[in-house]
Amino acid sequence: MKLHRALAAAAVTAVVGPLALFAAPSASAANAADGQPAPAFTGGVVGNGQHPQPPTQEPSSAKPSPAAPGSASASPAPSAKPTQEPGKGTASPSASPSPVRTRPTFCSPIFDVDRGKTGLRGLPSRIVAGSGWHEFTYRVTNVAKLKVMETDLNIALGTADPKLQDVAELAVTVEWYNPVTHAWKPVEGVGADFMASEDFATVKNLKPGEYADARMRIKAGEKAKAGTGYFFTNGYTWAEDDKCGFDEISQFDFTVLPAGTKPGKVDDAKGRTGSSDEAKKQQQKQHDKVGQKPAGGDGRLAEVPVSGKLAETGSSSMLPAAAGIGGAAVVAGAAAVFVVRRRKAGSAG
Repeated sequence: MKLHRALAAAAVTAVVGPLALFAAPSASAANAADGQPAPAFTGGVVGNGQHPQPPTQEPSSAKPSPAAPGSASASPAPSAKPTQEPGKGTASPSASPSPVRTRPTFCSPIFDVDRGKTGLRGLPSRIVAGSGWHEFTYRVTNVAKLKVMETDLNIALGTADPKLQDVAELAVTVEWYNPVTHAWKPVEGVGADFMASEDFATVKNLKPGEYADARMRIKAGEKAKAGTGYFFTNGYTWAEDDKCGFDEISQFDFTVLPAGTKPGKVDDAKGRTGSSDEAKKQQQKQHDKVGQKPAGGDGRLAEVPVSGKLAETGSSSMLPAAAGIGGAAVVAGAAAVFVVRRRKAGSAG
């Protein structure tokens, strides 16, 4: 008989235990609502587990009394007090301003580390000569775990087509939209200044996961020669740890088709890590600048504003583990109940 009672108690414990595990957060929330101390840090709360409350006004007895009729003074009564005395109160903000970061003239160099990651979105993989402008986006994303203070944008046009003697035969023009002047400015091709594609814009103050999009557009002239080309993208980044460097070069290939061609469905150009000899030369060229401060801080580069933040996926890594443990415990408890019932049935027979 005692054995039956012990097995029954073990079965109940096995079933109730997992339920108590998942009920614990609710109980903790209830305790916090009743004013009891919270057992763990909840983030954004103080003291007794409740959000800070704004300072309340003094009782009506502390308000300034109205001046007597005919009195020459209308000043408050001596007993009046300010709403909140300096240095007192649970939610009093700090009186001292936040320190202003000053960018160093030189910064510690890092090489080929992705922080402000650059890339192109929506660049057509095929462009018909004389078909006009095609818009796409140059995106910078903070893929690091610290704040990126500045990222200067670079784009380079090239070709590895053996049928072309020079990339100029593709007759490609690239422009970017300056959000400050509200005008398109060429960075490659017709109307572009020498080296206009290097450091043509800057992005500032990207928090982890945030990104900024620069509007771009491309066209191939009517007399363009058919062939293939590519773009290199990389950005020069300064982060809050005072380290500077370029992300790895990304390469986006495209093809210029003869005028009048029907291209059919055109997919976006796919990005890949630049591994060609030209990519290596470009990377080595950029390495010579590492350690200098980015150009965006001197104000000569137009700033691209932050566009958004990447969607967060997944949840706390603890939740699936807790659910798995609780599910296994429930199964074990049900099995224990089944064993007890079987033993009872056997004893009765």
